[in-house]
Amino acid sequence: MEVCYIWVDKFRNFDNAGFNFSSSVKFFYDKNQNLITKEELTPLPNNFFGSKIKEVTGIIGQNSTGKSNVLELICKIVKGGRNNVKGEFILITKNMEGVYKCFFSTKDNRIPQSNFQIWNEDYEGSLNPLKVIFFSNTFDERKQIFHKDVSDISLNNIFPKQYNSRRKGITSFEKQINFINSDLFNHLEIEHPNKVLITSKLWASRLNSFQDFKIIGEDVLKLQDFRKFYKARLNDLKSDQNRFAYLIGFIFFIELLEFSKNKNIQQNQNKLTDLLYGFRKLKTEEIANEIIIINNRLIREIQEQLTKTDPKTEKDIFFITDKLNETNQFINDLRYNISEIDIEYDTEGWGNRGIEYYSFSYNKKNSAFFKKFVNLFSSSKFIEANWLGISSGHKAYLNLFSLIFHELKFKKQSANLLLCIDEGDLYLHPKWQIEFFEKLIKILPLIFSESIQLILSSHSPFLVSDLPRQNLIILNNNRELTFVENRKFENNTFGGNIYDLYEEPFFLGKQRMSKFASSKINYAMERLESKSLTKYKRKEIERIIDLVGDEVIKFYMENLLRNMKNND
Repeated sequence: MEVCYIWVDKFRNFDNAGFNFSSSVKFFYDKNQNLITKEELTPLPNNFFGSKIKEVTGIIGQNSTGKSNVLELICKIVKGGRNNVKGEFILITKNMEGVYKCFFSTKDNRIPQSNFQIWNEDYEGSLNPLKVIFFSNTFDERKQIFHKDVSDISLNNIFPKQYNSRRKGITSFEKQINFINSDLFNHLEIEHPNKVLITSKLWASRLNSFQDFKIIGEDVLKLQDFRKFYKARLNDLKSDQNRFAYLIGFIFFIELLEFSKNKNIQQNQNKLTDLLYGFRKLKTEEIANEIIIINNRLIREIQEQLTKTDPKTEKDIFFITDKLNETNQFINDLRYNISEIDIEYDTEGWGNRGIEYYSFSYNKKNSAFFKKFVNLFSSSKFIEANWLGISSGHKAYLNLFSLIFHELKFKKQSANLLLCIDEGDLYLHPKWQIEFFEKLIKILPLIFSESIQLILSSHSPFLVSDLPRQNLIILNNNRELTFVENRKFENNTFGGNIYDLYEEPFFLGKQRMSKFASSKINYAMERLESKSLTKYKRKEIERIIDLVGDEVIKFYMENLLRNMKNND
C-alpha cells in the first residue's frame, strides 16, 4: 500500500492544498467542481531506490512554510482520520495490484468525482495494514497528538528523567547500545563509540535540600549530615572503581526512600537515621555493605505494604519488587566485578555544586555491563549516561538509526511501512548529510522486509540532489501559492549541482555566498570604483582582497586596485 495524494481544505497554514507522494502519477483536486484528475508521468526505472523502497518524497522549503505540518498531516489522516483532522480531506492510496482507492471526508459526504477509474470510500478510521512511524529531530518540547497506531519516536518523546521502578520501556541510550551491538551497525560505516561517560549529580545541593526534606521529614538534617560524611569518605578512597560502586549503592538507597514516600509507604525514619549515624564508626566498605542490607529491608517493606494497600495489583507489585531486587543484586555484584573495568574519575565545580564524572572504555567485553547498568539506572535523576568523545552530529546519527531499528525490530510489524522523518539530517556534518539518504535506504530493508514508503523533510541540498524532481514537494511563503508543484521545476534535480539546487528549490536566487561576506566585498568594490581612497582605506581594502576566496572576484578587485595605483 502506498499513500499517493492528500488534499485538505484547511490545516494550520494550508488552505485548499494538495500534496502528491507518487513519482509516477500526479493527482489534482478541484474543490469547486468536486473533481479529481490525474496526470501520468514517466516512471522511474524499476527498483530505483531498491526493491523494498516503493516511494520516496522529499519536502523542501523555506523556514515557517510548514514542512513539519505536512508530515504531521499525513500521520493524522492515515491513522485516526476524522478524529484528528476536523476539516474536509481526501486521501488516495494504491494497493499492490495498482488499484487506486479514494478515502474522503467531505461536507454532506459528497463523493469526489474523477476522470479515471478509482474506488471511493467514506473514510472513518485508519489505513491498514500499515505501520506508521514519525520522527522529528528537533527538540522543542512540543508534544504531538497522534493516533495510538502512529509510533512517534521523536526527540520530544525521550523518556523523562524521573525515577520510576515500574518503567517497562527502554531509554534512547539503551536503544543505541542495542543497535551498536547488532550486525546492522557496521552498515552505517561510522566510528564505533568507545567511551561512556556517567555523570553523578548526587552531591548537587540544588537537588538535595528539598529532596531530603521530602523523603525524610524532620530528620532531614541527619540525612544531610550523613550525606556530607559519606561523600568525604568516598573522596578519600584511592580506588575509582570502589568509589563508583559505593556511590551507586547510596544513590539507590536515596531513591528507595523517595519511592516509598511517593507510594505513601511509611518507614521508621528515626530508626533509619539512627542507623546511618551509627555507620560513622565503620569502615567505608562496611558502610557500603550495610547500605545494601538496608536496601533489601526497604524492598521487603515496600512489597509488604503495597500488597496490603492494593492486593489487586499483584502483577504490578511483582514487577516493581522484582526490578528493585534486581537493582540491589546488581549493586552487590558490582563491588566484586568493577575491578575488571577501567574507570577514570573527574569532578567539576566546588562544594555542593560539584558534579562527578566517571568515564569508561566501551567494548564488547563490558557491553553487557553497560546495557544492564543503563537499563536499571537511566531514569535516575542523579545519574546521566552518554557517549564521550563523539560529536553532536554523531550522536544524532546514532540516535535516529537506533530508534528506527528498535521500533522495527522489536515491535509488532505490518505488511507496509510509512516512515516520516522531519529534519533527519539536522546537526549532521556535511559529509554525513551527503551519505544520509543512501545509508537510510540501505539499512531500512535490512530491518523491515516488506514494502516501505519514505517521506522526508530537509533543508539540505544533498537530499534534493538524491531525488528526481518528481519526488519533491517545494514549499514557499507565497500565500497565493502554498507550494510549488514538483513538475514545475525548470531543471532536473537528481545529481544536480549543489549551487543550482540552492537557487531554485531553496529560493536563494543568484546568491552564491553568505550575506556578511557579500556585504564586505560590495563595500570594497564601491571604494575601489570610487577611485578615491586614503592611504589608510587602501590598506584596509588590500586586506579584504587578500581574504577573498573566489578567484574571479579576487582577480577583478586586484585589477581595480592596480589601476587605481597606476593613476595616482
